[in-house]
Amino acid sequence: MDKKSWKDFCEKQKEKMQAKVAILKTEIADYDQGSDHEYIFIFERATYKVKKINQALTKMDRGDYGRCVSCRQMIPEQRLIILPEVDHCFACAKKT
Repeated sequence: MDKKSWKDFCEKQKEKMQAKVAILKTEIADYDQGSDHEYIFIFERATYKVKKINQALTKMDRGDYGRCVSCRQMIPEQRLIILPEVDHCFACAKKT
């Protein structure tokens, strides 16, 4: 994929996660004092994923997207399609 395609892909993933965050925020508010831990966990994961996608978009602007932060090798496209926000190649992710 070229840079524009990756950026569009990540933007779409970000929009999906932001929509999920908004829905979860409403559902958590509907429970007494937000006591449903499952919703809170999912909400926190979705919020974290939005943050990581924003970081990936920043890396795209810098021209550093898709490069492992540990070994500096390019992350395989298949991994980026599944996890566009990932910043480690599979080998380095297994080490951490």
